[in-house]
Amino acid sequence: MSALNDGFGGYLVLALVGFLVHEPWRWLGLILGRNLTVDSEMFLWVRSVAAALIAGLVFRLMLFPVGALAAVSLPVRATALLAAALVFFATKRHMGYAVLTGALSLVALQFWAAG
Repeated sequence: MSALNDGFGGYLVLALVGFLVHEPWRWLGLILGRNLTVDSEMFLWVRSVAAALIAGLVFRLMLFPVGALAAVSLPVRATALLAAALVFFATKRHMGYAVLTGALSLVALQFWAAG
């Protein structure tokens, strides 16, 4: 029986290839990024682009929902967005808290509106 056909060898090869494809880039990023300061122009630009991409995606999903989100009414989606925006500014622009608040409030408001 071949090592790749025993049910475990294929997964081992897949994990090894995945590791070899990703790890050199992670190490290169670590080496190149160790001299970046959080307040540098480049870092601020990257954070701004990331925030703009998230904002664009959120507004696209709010105005043109797809899948299960299409069943959620616009007022519920808008209220969840407002809650996320309030948390974003209340937590000194912490994107993680805002996204978590928006997701949780969307689920809670949908349950409340359906019940």
